Amino acid sequence: MIICLMFFLSVYSIDFTILSEDGNYDHWKYSARYEEFLLFFPYIRYFIDGHFNVKPAGGGTYIIQSTHNTCFLSGLFCCMYAGFIHVAYHAVE
Repeated sequence: MIICLMFFLSVYSIDFTILSEDGNYDHWKYSARYEEFLLFFPYIRYFIDGHFNVKPAGGGTYIIQSTHNTCFLSGLFCCMYAGFIHVAYHAVE
């Protein structure tokens, strides 16, 4: 439920660190840790360990699959979730 509510609140990223990276244009993988807080609750900071897989889907589009482990209160409360997004590349003239 907390994750669903976060989509409707303004989220601010305050740190982003690449932990690992591997692959090529056909399959790029990376892991990152990032820290965020919510606009209406700036004193509650949480960190997320994300693992991302980026693959071409054809026609200048890409699929990004990811898993995330979000932890609150210095790791006392954590929840995991997975997602994907389809991204299209558009040239600007």
